[in-house]
Amino acid sequence: MNFKKVVVFLLGIAISIASLYLIFSKIDVVSSLKALSKVPFYIPIVLMAIYLLVFVIRAFRWQLMLLEVQNIPFKSLLNAIIIGYGGNNFLPVRGGELLRMEFFSRQSKVPRTISITSVLTEKILDGLSLLLLLIGIVWIFPSNLFDVDWFVKLFYLANIVFIGILFGLIIFKISGNFFINLFQKQGGAFLKISHILQDVLHALSFIKLNLRGIIILSSGILVWLVEGGMFVMASAVLVPEVNPFLLGYFTLVIVNFGILVPSSPGYVGLFQAMTVLAFTVFALSEETALTTSILVHLCQFIPISLWAIYILLKSSLKFKFFS
Repeated sequence: MNFKKVVVFLLGIAISIASLYLIFSKIDVVSSLKALSKVPFYIPIVLMAIYLLVFVIRAFRWQLMLLEVQNIPFKSLLNAIIIGYGGNNFLPVRGGELLRMEFFSRQSKVPRTISITSVLTEKILDGLSLLLLLIGIVWIFPSNLFDVDWFVKLFYLANIVFIGILFGLIIFKISGNFFINLFQKQGGAFLKISHILQDVLHALSFIKLNLRGIIILSSGILVWLVEGGMFVMASAVLVPEVNPFLLGYFTLVIVNFGILVPSSPGYVGLFQAMTVLAFTVFALSEETALTTSILVHLCQFIPISLWAIYILLKSSLKFKFFS
């Protein structure tokens, strides 16, 4: 692990520790745990089933994204995604994503550049889909969310980052061949750069205004609608006096934008802190927010971690991380 990764890792640990300190110092954790113990036994089962369904949709979308690169078996894509998300629960600095790319490249023989590009593009699509969901929430929210200072900053930052990246991808998609030809003419070391750009452009071949492109974009929104069902159900059980759909999807957006910030493996502390932050907009108690976050977080952490461990044990492959 190089110096930059060490700094990011330590920053992430510091953010998680600070989040946990604020939680334990300001919230009645015992009260939250007591409320958690009263949740009907079938609720966690349903929540875990919802979460696992999300990965089936993700694998389907990834398969469509790579269709022009290679016809990769659905199971290989699903296993790679599970390993990535499971790895993030145990590895620092989102190391699960590197594990996912390495596993996928070895299983499918797809060049690493294409693998990396497709995964990064998938994350960008996730961010854009989440942004669309947030815009929809702003539109239907009963009060003015722009009166909340931290929300205003998050909203505009998300727009600038993800829309900016989208424009960058579109520009490269349009002008990529120009740069590839330019580097090829230079020869020498520039040939390697042109080959990398070719792989990147190949991985972005799905960006088209056709039926496949529309399905890929739509499945990105479907991912969040399904995953948001976890927060909706948890809200309906724990906070019946509030519209569970509005609270659930708003919390989903805030939590997932929040955990983009470096934190400890599994987003421990930060996940809970962002849930508490979302609940403050609805004037709900911090104890209720903490109960909701623990319930949803555990129902995400446990099944995906166990599934990832099973796949790794079964695969008999040995992985090493990029230095």
